[in-house]
Amino acid sequence: SIGAANADATQAELAADDAEAQKPLETLQGIARRTSIKKQLAAAIGAEDVAYAASGLDLSFGTAGAARKDAYREADAALSTDVGTEQTRISRLTERAANYRSQAKALRRAGIFNALTQGLSGFADIAQRG
Repeated sequence: SIGAANADATQAELAADDAEAQKPLETLQGIARRTSIKKQLAAAIGAEDVAYAASGLDLSFGTAGAARKDAYREADAALSTDVGTEQTRISRLTERAANYRSQAKALRRAGIFNALTQGLSGFADIAQRG
């Protein structure tokens, strides 16, 4: 009973370690997503600037300025959303790891309890035969 419980607890602890190990990966993926958003912003602003400049408009105000502000606003919203998503995912991984560790402790306690009850049951059987 104790050996089986320890094996199950070890599996739960390994799952907890795996969840913890995924946190840096999630951080790197978040950085990559935000870098992509910034690159898309730069490309969009560049394309808009070229289009407005080709039509002879002043890029500092008016429609061109409003378009630039809108692009920055959209990028800022996308960046904020991505940061929130990353933080949520990291929190969930932390919670998952804690749950696995809690499960491992419970499995070990249950294994010891089962071993004790089986031992007491065995002694009771021997006493009845005696």
